[in-house]
Amino acid sequence: MKLYELAKSRKTVRKFDKSRIPDLENIKYAIDVAKEAPSGKNDQPWLYVLIQDEKQKMK
Repeated sequence: MKLYELAKSRKTVRKFDKSRIPDLENIKYAIDVAKEAPSGKNDQPWLYVLIQDEKQKMK
């Protein structure tokens, strides 16, 4: 798929289906891949947090 086609096919998701949550290994893999994204001056200004406890999510 070409970059332009990929950009045009993206969509915004505002509500998520809780019944389709990926398994923990796939989530960790996605985070590992995201950590490799380039940043200006290698600043890496992001922080990834994986919260599994429903009570903690509500805080």
